[in-house]
Amino acid sequence: MKRDKIVKMVMSAAVMASVVAVPTAAEGSGEDMGADLGGLTDIGEEAVSVEAGQQILQAVGQTLEKAVREQALEEGYWVQRSISEGPGAARWQNRNTQEAEEYGSHCVELVGEPIPEEEESQEAMPSYTEEDLYILAHAICGEGQCYPDEEQLYIGSVILNRRDHGAYPDSIKGVVFQRGQYACTWDGNYYREPTEANWRNAKWLLENGSILPGNVVYQAGFRQGNGVYLQTRYHKYCYRS
Repeated sequence: MKRDKIVKMVMSAAVMASVVAVPTAAEGSGEDMGADLGGLTDIGEEAVSVEAGQQILQAVGQTLEKAVREQALEEGYWVQRSISEGPGAARWQNRNTQEAEEYGSHCVELVGEPIPEEEESQEAMPSYTEEDLYILAHAICGEGQCYPDEEQLYIGSVILNRRDHGAYPDSIKGVVFQRGQYACTWDGNYYREPTEANWRNAKWLLENGSILPGNVVYQAGFRQGNGVYLQTRYHKYCYRS
């Protein structure tokens, strides 16, 4: 909410409230009753009774509260309860900046919708299991243990692409151990201890996904499928339509 709008409403309320004064001598002690009204003093001929003064203050407060509340909610602000002793100040807080400002010296208590506290961000739970990581790291090891990182990512990407392709098993374990597909599962290389790079690349793929197009589902030393998408010094990566 723009500060000047609030200030104008507060000032208007203060002007209206200034007609409230202590009672005449016949009604009681001006000093005592003035204290009851928050220190307002007699302004001469415009002095009114305590009851009338309280009614005026109540009317001013209701008018101010309604106008300020509507403006606050319209512009996305929250009016926080902040009345203490004597005339209070309305505390305004911007929903976006979370910066609070104090307005006026003669405001009534206003209440708006509280700003919900931001929920603590929680790290997304991994979408893979320890078994997935174990098998993928060992498969990358078995097919290209000491190959460059890029080649290891290609190997792992083909496994992920197969898992997501309708023509193959829908799990990493099913893909790697599908009969007749990955030589490392029968020549013993799958069971070697993966290097730090094998583990790192497998984890990265599980968290970020394949780096090859989804239809690249072949990795071998010869051409397969409908054509070669990518050829390195180690393998041909082919696709199927």
